[in-house]
Amino acid sequence: MTAALDVAPDEWGVVRLFVIDLPADEIEGFVAQGDAVGIDGRRHWPLRDALGATQLEEDRLEVFPVGDVAALGLSAYLTDGLGIPEGALAPERAKIDAVQGIVLVVTSLAMGGVAQTLDPKPPLRHIGTYHEEPLSPVIGRIESEGAQGKLAKRAEPVVSKDEGRLVPVLIVIAAILLGAGIIAVMALGMG
Repeated sequence: MTAALDVAPDEWGVVRLFVIDLPADEIEGFVAQGDAVGIDGRRHWPLRDALGATQLEEDRLEVFPVGDVAALGLSAYLTDGLGIPEGALAPERAKIDAVQGIVLVVTSLAMGGVAQTLDPKPPLRHIGTYHEEPLSPVIGRIESEGAQGKLAKRAEPVVSKDEGRLVPVLIVIAAILLGAGIIAVMALGMG
């Protein structure tokens, strides 16, 4: 059993990696929300229940076979695709790259900004929790003209006389075609 995982309401840049220990033919039924509504008023969703989440954004989850990233490697997917620093993965790289089957990637965005405690249960198996590289603020003075409040003048759009005449002509042609279409439909309806 995996220890509970706390989610802060302002959490940013956290990636939780799980394996879904189910046969491939049962994955779709596990990850999809069902049509039935429970006593709590929420739709039945086995993945949310196994994760122990109170709030979960379905479109922010990633579920895929590890084989889909085999050429790159799962650890490289986490670093290159999700921004996890290589140093943070170094102690677990062998464990991560040995993962097989279907994985679930739960990012901070999937938590919907709701404080909650995840309590994963089988068929979910927690592999690890990783933190994205924090963005470094730009320090120093920006020297461009735009930063100084000096913007270049915007050029006026150039419209030729012919372009100005083209629009009314197109409107007349469209009206003629529409009228012809209406007449044709009426003639078919009477015939």
